[in-house]
Amino acid sequence: MKSVATIAELRGYLSGQRRILVCFWKKGCPGCMAASKVIDLLHGPDCAVLGFDCTGGMKEAKALGVDNTPYWVLFERGEKSAEIRPTSDGEALHRFLTEKAGFALPEPILMAALEDGREYARNVQAAIAEILFRRADSDEDTLISAARLMILKACAGEDDIPACVDRQIAHCVQRLTEGAPEGLREQRRLAADRLRGEREKLTEDLEALRRRMNEP
Repeated sequence: MKSVATIAELRGYLSGQRRILVCFWKKGCPGCMAASKVIDLLHGPDCAVLGFDCTGGMKEAKALGVDNTPYWVLFERGEKSAEIRPTSDGEALHRFLTEKAGFALPEPILMAALEDGREYARNVQAAIAEILFRRADSDEDTLISAARLMILKACAGEDDIPACVDRQIAHCVQRLTEGAPEGLREQRRLAADRLRGEREKLTEDLEALRRRMNEP
């Protein structure tokens, strides 16, 4: 997908296209990773697709009324005609792409692409979390964020969520405290204590995720 990063660049494309879907994204954004698998399917004569790279900041996007990523805006003859957050509702996204943007995309294929994208995003996040968790220079907040991501990934498909959370917290605490270098022991001990206090929040987040996954 070709991308621009300024309104001036975008105007150049809008002036030459009758209908164009602009996908606002930034590097490291999990939702953008998930939506990328859908973007790969968007081909057709009636609507062009263009990325708007917000990695350097949201100032230009906010001038267009977009305050977060991922966010998709459909322009027709240079004017906004519709917009959507692509990862919020698969059925609404299908209607947006077929009825408003004019793409011929069967709903089962779209749903499969969204799920593939979510799995891809989870895998990337888990890999980054593992790297950060292992780094000697990661601070306490970074260690907690990394551990949370690892636990959410490990327990997302488990039937007994509280038991899984307990196991994963114990595993992360063990990794934090055993064999820590002399100068990092206190920092790692504090991170371990904080992580134990995350049990209830992690369980709630995972149960909410399971409810969303089971919604018809």
